[in-house]
Amino acid sequence: MSKVREVLENNPNLCNHFRKHRTVFIHGYGNASFTQKIEGVKGLSLEERENARALHNLPYTEEIYFLIETDQPWFLPILFPSSHSVAFTDKGISIVADDENNFNQFLSWAIIKEVHLINDQFVFKTSNGEITIDNHLIYGIENKEHYRTDAEVIAKIMHLIAAQHESAEKRLNAMIGLDKVKRKVKVLANLVKMHKVRQEKGLEAVLPSMHLVFMGNPGTGKTEVARLIAEIFQEIGLLSRGHLVEARRSDLVEKYVGHTAKKVEEVVMNALGGVLFIDEAYALTNGGQNDFGAEAIDTLTPLMENHREDLVVIAAGYTKDMERFLAANQGLNSRFSEIIYFDDYNLDELTRIFEKMCYDKGYKLTEAARAKVRKLIMKSFGTDAAKFGNGRGVRNLFERVYMRQANRLGGKEYVTEAELTIFEEEDIDTGY
Repeated sequence: MSKVREVLENNPNLCNHFRKHRTVFIHGYGNASFTQKIEGVKGLSLEERENARALHNLPYTEEIYFLIETDQPWFLPILFPSSHSVAFTDKGISIVADDENNFNQFLSWAIIKEVHLINDQFVFKTSNGEITIDNHLIYGIENKEHYRTDAEVIAKIMHLIAAQHESAEKRLNAMIGLDKVKRKVKVLANLVKMHKVRQEKGLEAVLPSMHLVFMGNPGTGKTEVARLIAEIFQEIGLLSRGHLVEARRSDLVEKYVGHTAKKVEEVVMNALGGVLFIDEAYALTNGGQNDFGAEAIDTLTPLMENHREDLVVIAAGYTKDMERFLAANQGLNSRFSEIIYFDDYNLDELTRIFEKMCYDKGYKLTEAARAKVRKLIMKSFGTDAAKFGNGRGVRNLFERVYMRQANRLGGKEYVTEAELTIFEEEDIDTGY
């Protein structure tokens, strides 16, 4: 369960307060579902559509709560933009105010310590100092005196969510397996922390390149670890934004002379302040003699050096392919400070990943179902976790179980909430 949902569900009095007024919480998921709603609504101007899209630039599976003020509550289930919108996610809070200043700010829960409403201003006490945002930018309704309690409740909700936030380092350590990876990331984080301490004490401080190489089979957690590294480095002050930009060969290489360099520069500029994660990086050199992959590498290499103080590039892929790729590109190879190897998961870890997936999605397994899952993974897994797909194999199994449960319950006239949240033994797909 997301921390935002947990806070809202555990404090129904705070959310119910808004139902008396003109503010509503809407729950949904990132990018895909919201974009579909935007495209499906008639009568919106191009500017309204663009404003809505700008606020929804989130991963497809990331849970979002929107806090919207409006005079048209009937419009909310279909779409919103509103002149003032506050989006709560597990990463942070996005504030958009469509006024003369076009205010748009994102604050990570990782840096927020306290939130208070003081003299019609939201005061965020963060690890980087105090940030003050005028009330009207977050809650722009007229007659602010009449709705002051609404703003106080909003501040209270923000404060509670910030207090519930777990650091990225803690979330990394909670991931199943990956012990070697966790130790390596801790070493890198400590290196950055001591670099900051030396700077504060006026000592000479030279931070080596923090660009990394991830080697391992698919489904071993490389992308998720990259996302957490972005947040960890932002929390300890190395990166300014802490976001992740994912790129593949198709995002970096064009078909015509001169186009590839521009495309690489655009991707890098978008990643500044965070992590640029290049998956299957070895594919950049797989295009043959007349391919522009080499141009992409030649463009990327100096950019990695020039922006090393506010950019981390992570190149990832299969171990053998990445070793060949780095050996053939010594200039690029020298820009990476560390190689981190991701081992395949073992049977116990794959079983625990399935159980955690169920828990995170709000499902419970009966004991018989749990035993059957382990047996099924063992049968499918054999001695080759890579062939099974590691974490991806577990996700595929979960989706099959989910479908079988839906099929089993779909034939009933009435289904209880408890039934919807339990996987029975018969839901475990033996035909997997």
